[in-house]
Amino acid sequence: MNAHQVERIDKFKVTRDAVKHTENCLESSRGWDVESLGYNIECNFPEINSDKCEAIAAAVMRARGLL
Repeated sequence: MNAHQVERIDKFKVTRDAVKHTENCLESSRGWDVESLGYNIECNFPEINSDKCEAIAAAVMRARGLL
């Protein structure tokens, strides 16, 4: 594997962990909106930019029928 492939795998793992974190947040409490959940993701995964954090929040909420 080259350095680019390793970097892509690492980014994928961080995104996967952020999705799991998002699912856990939604399971543990109610009242989330995209912005607050996106901010929560950003605080826990500072290596992910805020736009992607909100996109993750929206995607997980949409998959659960919350949007």
